[in-house]
Amino acid sequence: MFEHANSELLVLFLVFVLFLIVAKKAYHVLYNTLIIVFLSALFPYFANGILGMNLPLDLNTSLQFAVLGAILYFSYLYVKLLWVSSRTLSRVLAAILSPVILLIKSAFKRKKKKGEGSEERD
Repeated sequence: MFEHANSELLVLFLVFVLFLIVAKKAYHVLYNTLIIVFLSALFPYFANGILGMNLPLDLNTSLQFAVLGAILYFSYLYVKLLWVSSRTLSRVLAAILSPVILLIKSAFKRKKKKGEGSEERD
């Protein structure tokens, strides 16, 4: 009876820790998104004042740049996720397949050594 309760408590604790980790990551993503949206909305003013561009300074332009900034940031996060997951997957596959690759290499080395000594002469 106590073993079942202890395992449930352990699972509950692990889920709680996982929740805290995910909540912290979500907070950082939300915080970074807000900063990027704010800076993107200010870009038309920067472009007009410092770069000398002729962008309209209205709410519509600021909202368009803010949405564009958010889309670019989420695209960056998606590409980063793909990069990290592909790197992790390749490391896992390399660890799993390395014994097979070593066996294949050693088999070809043995075959090559046998073939070198039996050269025919004319």
